[in-house]
Amino acid sequence: MRHGNSMTMFATDFWMVIAITIVIVTMFAGIIWMIHRKKIASDGLTPMERKSLDYPENEILSMLRQHGSSIMQNEMADVLPVDMDELVEALTSLESKKLIFRKWRADQKTYLISAKQNDMENNYAQT
Repeated sequence: MRHGNSMTMFATDFWMVIAITIVIVTMFAGIIWMIHRKKIASDGLTPMERKSLDYPENEILSMLRQHGSSIMQNEMADVLPVDMDELVEALTSLESKKLIFRKWRADQKTYLISAKQNDMENNYAQT
């Protein structure tokens, strides 16, 4: 004798499977988002920049982005463990790659160095 419970049980199981699937997909997407965000936000550089830039270029760009504003070249020379020739070479390279720009400050007899915003920062600034 059938009591009609099999159809109700099937419908409940179906919705339970859908709910569990949604939870799993949401958790998976959250984990991927957190990993991606950590890769980009940890030092201010994108994975592509980390691979393509040399040590001093990496440090300079990371410092500028983490600082959030301009830094004078003589202050940067005091902080970084590179000599002035290596610093100038790295700054020239970054400037040619359009990752930074320098402005001469005659009153302080040094360059003011700023990082240009990358696509990631532009996206966050728009939201």
